[in-house]
Amino acid sequence: MKLRCLLVLWCVAYIGLAQAEEAIADNVRNTLQRSVSDHAALKPAMASQDGAWLDEMSRRLQKLIPNIETRTDFLMTLYYEATRAGLDPQLVLALIDVKSGFNRQSVSPTGAQGYMSLMALG
Repeated sequence: MKLRCLLVLWCVAYIGLAQAEEAIADNVRNTLQRSVSDHAALKPAMASQDGAWLDEMSRRLQKLIPNIETRTDFLMTLYYEATRAGLDPQLVLALIDVKSGFNRQSVSPTGAQGYMSLMALG
């Protein structure tokens, strides 16, 4: 059994080493960057119960994010991205509250940045 496990681990490691990441051509990278940066984030079509969620969360975040436009944009983007990823928007809000206190410029002692204190790879 141990030999079988070692063989499987060796195969996985060998396959992982054999795969090489291909570099993206500069013109492809520039085109992709423009296509992403030239457009505003998509706005989700919210059902009536989701509109109630937006109103309630906006009321709760009023002290932390005073500007109504900034707050609404933040909440709609969060709602859209969380549901798109299959996550509960309330859970994402709770994570942001704990990790950064809704400070998008937050930097942890370990270098994690942003609302959710994410680490850059590479």
